[in-house]
Amino acid sequence: MFEYRGYIGTYKFYEDDGMYHGEVKGLAKDVVHFSGVSEVEIEKEFRESVDDYLALKEAMENDDGTRYPIETVERLMSGENPVSVYRDFHNFTVPKLSEATGISENLIINIESGVAKMTEEQYTRISFALNVDPEDLIPWKQE
Repeated sequence: MFEYRGYIGTYKFYEDDGMYHGEVKGLAKDVVHFSGVSEVEIEKEFRESVDDYLALKEAMENDDGTRYPIETVERLMSGENPVSVYRDFHNFTVPKLSEATGISENLIINIESGVAKMTEEQYTRISFALNVDPEDLIPWKQE
């Protein structure tokens, strides 16, 4: 039996597959299993399973229900400017975004093309108008 971050994990060895299999106990509606080939590995897998469970639980609690089509995600992944991507997703024209934010059309065009950098105030205004978090407007790193 293991204990980590207030969770208990139990496990047993199964000879038919030569592995340890375990379960996190005390979860009301959820089931979390983990497995490993040794007692050292099964404890590591238990801890990682608890961490993953807690991260998922937090993400679900903070989920605002917004979903983006794959085309939007692919544009962000390709390095396209997020202001342009989210503006298109929300069917905003440059003039409409300008009106909603009080930022000039020319500056929005320059931000989208990468010629101009946004100030903190511009991040706030644009993110509010496009209903995204300000950090969502930071271009994705390309690898």
